[in-house]
Amino acid sequence: MACLHTYSEVYGWELRRGVRLPISGGHISTDAFGRRTLAREGIVAPGRPRLVSLGDSVAFGLDVDDEATLAAQLQRLELGTGPGLAVFDLSVPGYGTDQELIKLEREGLALRPSIVLLNFCLANDLADNALPAFLYDGIHPKPYFRLEGGSLRLHDEHLRLAPPARTALWLSEHSVLFNALSPGRATRVLAARTNGEAPVHWETRYTEVMARPAPLLDLAVRLIEKMSQDARGVGARLVVVSHPTRRSYTDPTSPLETELHDRLARAGIPFVPLAGRYRARGLEFADLALDGMGHLGEGGQKVAAEAIRDILDETGRALSAS
Repeated sequence: MACLHTYSEVYGWELRRGVRLPISGGHISTDAFGRRTLAREGIVAPGRPRLVSLGDSVAFGLDVDDEATLAAQLQRLELGTGPGLAVFDLSVPGYGTDQELIKLEREGLALRPSIVLLNFCLANDLADNALPAFLYDGIHPKPYFRLEGGSLRLHDEHLRLAPPARTALWLSEHSVLFNALSPGRATRVLAARTNGEAPVHWETRYTEVMARPAPLLDLAVRLIEKMSQDARGVGARLVVVSHPTRRSYTDPTSPLETELHDRLARAGIPFVPLAGRYRARGLEFADLALDGMGHLGEGGQKVAAEAIRDILDETGRALSAS
């Protein structure tokens, strides 16, 4: 993660620009804008709708080559309602819906999309949105929103790090020598900002946050409603898909997913659980994912892209009919 990310005063962290990292299945590359590199030939041709994809590591495809990601495969598919898509992949590993909203407003809307695709991750997005720091280390700061008087209020003051913390974090992200000579120093410097309290295991943090799901659902719905409002403001439509975990895949009536679906449906926002699409194809969770959190292998990314293509076709036909 350190090789791929760099500190950001806006997002907490973002993708480093111009990176090419070898992985077992190929490469992870980023362009000059800090986006996952996709083949761009002809994608901005007239009549080719633009799609902005937002998500975390599941949508990003940490374990697959640049040309096997969900976004890359979605770009190669033809739509039943017209030409294929020009896809701009703004997904970043570790992001919650809160950071994705900021990403959309600061970068995605300027791309003039016709469609905004939000990849909602059931494994951790509800918890991510409630936390002021990265779920899995409890240290790296991130922006977050709170509902105050029914409105979203952004909290990002804690992202403005003092020089020692910023320097240690930068070195940990860019210097192999620093990490070899001072293992964990950046984490210790950042931990000092929390009054020296020992960080708890991420599972403890997750369990504590998820013990009260109602406010988490309220916040997620409001964040997604704001995304939809922003998308409509530039003439685009928001489509939300949820990526399952191993646990939710075996339960077609996951209460949190069902509640999220129902509330967004009442707001007129398409929310489609991908698990149902996968089960309709007779697929087991192991056919798609590499781990229990739902990170997709190359085959899973392809199936997800095909399912999303079908959802976009259905959504387009429904909008035309209405």
